[in-house]
Amino acid sequence: MGSGVIRCICVTVMIVLFSGGAYAGTLMVGLKGWYAFWNGAPNRFSEIVDDAVDEGIEQGLPGTVSTTASSKETGKGFLAGPVVAYQTDDRIWAFSLAFMYLSMFNYDTSANGTVVGVGWDGRNEINYNVELQRKEIDIAISRSVSTWMKVYAGYKYQRLENKIGISGSIIRTNPLPEMFIAPINSDVEITIYSHTPTAGLGFVVPFSEKSFFGLQTGVIYMMPEFESKATNNLTGAVEKESSSFKNKLGVNIEASVSFLAQEKILFQIGYRYQGVKLQRSDDGGQSGDPGVWDSFHGITFSALLLFSI
Repeated sequence: MGSGVIRCICVTVMIVLFSGGAYAGTLMVGLKGWYAFWNGAPNRFSEIVDDAVDEGIEQGLPGTVSTTASSKETGKGFLAGPVVAYQTDDRIWAFSLAFMYLSMFNYDTSANGTVVGVGWDGRNEINYNVELQRKEIDIAISRSVSTWMKVYAGYKYQRLENKIGISGSIIRTNPLPEMFIAPINSDVEITIYSHTPTAGLGFVVPFSEKSFFGLQTGVIYMMPEFESKATNNLTGAVEKESSSFKNKLGVNIEASVSFLAQEKILFQIGYRYQGVKLQRSDDGGQSGDPGVWDSFHGITFSALLLFSI
């Protein structure tokens, strides 16, 4: 369904851009990137895995009580891809289309816990690794309402592919000597995909003929769905689950400085924040529920070639 909607929107934008010839303007083609820090979902994923590890230990070693807690870290990574934009010569209308498909975010943390059995006690030592590939198609149209302000509306298709690796061991510490009890080795794949309308205001303040400051503030309305697959690498057991999230409003804010290095080359650097609450439609309480404010924030950059058409 997602790919069909995207093709329809892309064709519509191309027709608007290149049909009729009523508006002369500037075509911009280039590359856009975002190096961002990732907060929220990774820590919640770790908490969910902590609970799953405790449950697995208590089921695998009857009579034990396990308590596991992971440290809270920040993920980081990048998102990049080609962008095409068009602005009419009167600067009233502007269109943009970005395919942000080059992506890799990484989150590493560790967990330690206590295990109390019948006549013995010990600890577990576990490492978690979360790899995220974030794929995004972003389409927007804007209209100037004054020399320094514009309104915009758009659509994002987002796909967040999370791969969580879990490895570690259970060690008996009492009575001595220490003894290896059992390994822990599992993988979890969590995919969140969303249709996301956007709208907001943009502001432009020129510094000179070749440079200007821009600010975009807006809301996003995320309509996500969720799939997960957990694999126990020791037993081969696989557990699958799918669900929907509640539709939620989020925020998207980006400030940037643009500089026309040459007549046909435009560079831009800025900072972007995007955040939204992820919450299961069943209000949580089941394995895989992020139930958290998920945010990305970091430095943006782009380089564009300009063509008069």
